[in-house]
Amino acid sequence: MTNPQSDQGAVNKRTLDDMIQAQQLYFEEHFVSADAVSQLRGPVSFNGQKILNLGDPENNDDAVNLRTLQTEISQNNMMELPKHLRLDGSSEPTNDLTMSDNRITNLANPTSPKDAATKKYADDQLSTPATGAVTRPAGDLNMSHFKIINLKNPKTPQDAVTAGLKGRAPGEISTGGPL
Repeated sequence: MTNPQSDQGAVNKRTLDDMIQAQQLYFEEHFVSADAVSQLRGPVSFNGQKILNLGDPENNDDAVNLRTLQTEISQNNMMELPKHLRLDGSSEPTNDLTMSDNRITNLANPTSPKDAATKKYADDQLSTPATGAVTRPAGDLNMSHFKIINLKNPKTPQDAVTAGLKGRAPGEISTGGPL
C-alpha cells in the first residue's frame, strides 16, 4: 500500500507508524510538553504570536493578562507613581534621597546655584579667588562700625594690633618671634 490519496484512502501500519513518528518529532522540536513547562529556564520565543485566554494570576510568579494589569494600576493609582521618580525628570522627590553609602557619579558641572557639584569642582572653586574678590585692597578697608576680632599677636611692624597692645614698644610685646 502507498500513502493515501484522500481522507478516505487506506494506509498500512508501517506508513501510519512513520506518519505518527514524524508528527511526534515535529511536536518535540516545536513545542514543550505540559510536564516540561514548569522546567523552562530562559527566554521563550512565540515568534510574534499572542498568548490568548490567559487566566487571572493566582501566584506571584504567574503571568498577568492585560485586564488584571489595568485593574491593578487603576486601583493602586500607579499612574501617579507617588513613590517613584520618573527618569524623564517630570517628577520631583518629596523627601530626602538616601544613598546608603553609594556615590553619585558622572555628575556634570553645575550651571545653576541649586545644582549639585562634584568635590573636584568645589575644590577648584575654593583654590581660585572668586571674580571681584579682594586679594589686596586698593584703598582703605571700611568696616562700617564692625570690629576685627581675634587678632593674633603681631609679628611685623605692619601687622594689626589689638587695643590692649596699642602704644607698647615692640620689645614689650611677646610675639614668639622678632618684630
